[in-house]
Amino acid sequence: MTTISRPVNLLLYCLVCLSVFLALASGLATAATAPTTAWEKSYGGADNNDKAESVWQTSDCGFIICGETDNGKGGLPIIFLTKTDWQGNLEWTQTYPASSAKSVKQTSDGGYIVAGSGAKGAYLLKTSETGAEQWSKAYPRVGESGTGDDIYSVHQLPDGNYVMAGNVLHNDKRSTDMYLAKVDGSGNMIWQKTYGSFFGDEKSGADYCYSVWPTSDGGSILGGSTMNKNSKNMYQAIIVKVDADGNQQWFKTFDQIDGRQDTFHIGVQQTHDGGYIWSGGNGYHKQIVKADAQGNMQWYKVYDKPWGGIYSIQQTWDDGYIFVGGDKEGQANVTVVTRTDSQGNVLWEKELKGVGISYSPAVLQIGNGSYVVAGHTKVKGGVPDTYLAQLDKDFTPVPDARFVSPRDAFVMDAGKSYYLTLVMTNNGTMPWTFQDGTILAPSSDSEDMKYFNMTNYTIPIGTIVRPGQSINVNFTYTAPEMNGTYHPEVRMFWTNHGYFGEPAKFTFYVVNGTPDTRTPTAAVTAAPTSAATTAPDVTATPGPTDAPDATPVKTGGLPCLSSVVLPLLVVGTVGLGLYRRRNKEE
Repeated sequence: MTTISRPVNLLLYCLVCLSVFLALASGLATAATAPTTAWEKSYGGADNNDKAESVWQTSDCGFIICGETDNGKGGLPIIFLTKTDWQGNLEWTQTYPASSAKSVKQTSDGGYIVAGSGAKGAYLLKTSETGAEQWSKAYPRVGESGTGDDIYSVHQLPDGNYVMAGNVLHNDKRSTDMYLAKVDGSGNMIWQKTYGSFFGDEKSGADYCYSVWPTSDGGSILGGSTMNKNSKNMYQAIIVKVDADGNQQWFKTFDQIDGRQDTFHIGVQQTHDGGYIWSGGNGYHKQIVKADAQGNMQWYKVYDKPWGGIYSIQQTWDDGYIFVGGDKEGQANVTVVTRTDSQGNVLWEKELKGVGISYSPAVLQIGNGSYVVAGHTKVKGGVPDTYLAQLDKDFTPVPDARFVSPRDAFVMDAGKSYYLTLVMTNNGTMPWTFQDGTILAPSSDSEDMKYFNMTNYTIPIGTIVRPGQSINVNFTYTAPEMNGTYHPEVRMFWTNHGYFGEPAKFTFYVVNGTPDTRTPTAAVTAAPTSAATTAPDVTATPGPTDAPDATPVKTGGLPCLSSVVLPLLVVGTVGLGLYRRRNKEE
């Protein structure tokens, strides 16, 4: 079947005016205030030395954490996985015979992939959703012992394969290279590559990789540091772009940034504009580099603090950044979570002390917009326990939507199916983020809605509409069998919560049906009689039976709901065009 693709003149058209003042006041005021801590949890035995390194949100809204423990035996470390529910309550913990676990992700089958190191070097572990081991692999390199090889980051690719990245120590014990490998869904090696810098070519320098991120072109971006004795900063920040087969496309160094990372945590991520963000530290200052799609520096920030680097960074849904690092308060280590705008300017900082001392190398913005931090905490003089905390969302403006009712009605054939497309354009200066099940649906305030078989439309969690962009929202509906004038309404509401804003009110004229047997109401008789003659009578053409879905923008974290609501961030106005399309029987 075919559809009418052009707007129909003089059909439904209206503007939704969203209060600039309310959105600005609410958005900017809350963005400058650190969110409250929703909850904090710690896990581990009284004598166990448990240190978390990575956290990821799971499809059931809980969390999976990986790290290292001595299991209370005081010997060589082994690795652990800890699963919690959405409130951080412990569900299970499993341990495995490897020495290091630095990264964990949930896989497409509901299980988990863990990356780290073992006795023979690079190591991957695949488990079921309950933590049962399915396979584990070590990856010694040909001609190399593998001792000293470390993996810091792993991701599953859309094809079901995995990429893992880290460092490899060559047999001469004097040179280190960045390392990237691709394995299939069973852990079998597909290819592995090493990369050396301009200053010290492969197998002759000191190049370190601590993070990898799959890029939109099917390749990967690696983040790390390199040694350059000729630079004012002996260690420099580096990012390396490779294609889908691991072939190096470019290698960029940033002389302005001291890339030494005493705590072995450097983050990299592709940003929403196609560029890249690098984070790290030199033990004294926190540092961020923003680069464009070709790796050219756009800006950098140095955050002066008495101690600590940046251990983990993520771009937030509104194009800002959230990162976690260390700091010192007196002689006690504390975790500091920092939120910035899109240019790296600090919006707020928040300290997390745990039970007295804390160190947290992982932060994640989760599917409902709040933040989760993982690491370890301990009482001074005690042994560490795994630590998990959730911070509330840091902006919660409620849109004040005011619809201007359409001036024109339109004609519908009784019993025919139609669909309605609403084009929402962001005419403001900040992105909109849709969260917690924002739904456009018929309003129960309209008595006439009961006569229409009209679908709801849920805007997918994680959908982002940036300034100048639009989103199409589509409804399908069927005209009633009775002739007459109808005034249905559409409103926004949040799943498990109430409506917000004012409704969009329409006027429909139904013809070629049975006589109207309804009791007249003021709303019906108040309809302008001239609208019936001026309403366009469009020739019906075949149309689709299903409305297309909006495309969500992917973000870190999975789409789970919580009791805290953040449905929409709006600054500015939105133009909302409504167009009618209709089906007819062949």
